Amino acid sequence: MCLSPVRIKLKIAQITVWDAEPTGSVGSQNMKFRPGAVYLFHCVEYARLFDDIARGTVVYDSNDADKIREASPPVVKRTIQYI
Repeated sequence: MCLSPVRIKLKIAQITVWDAEPTGSVGSQNMKFRPGAVYLFHCVEYARLFDDIARGTVVYDSNDADKIREASPPVVKRTIQYI
């Protein structure tokens, strides 16, 4: 089945980031992802489409920081104050 460009959700991607060197405790992390920020992912492996969403895997190594970079910080939401 061929997917038409209209059906593909181009702005949604799911990227799984694996740590190349496991640390001693579960839940510790070398990089903090901030909600709302835009990231650039390089060297994405196993890229595929599943349910019209692009999915892939990146192996993160702290010595190779260029694989994942924050392109722009999160957008600060401002509330409108009515007078």
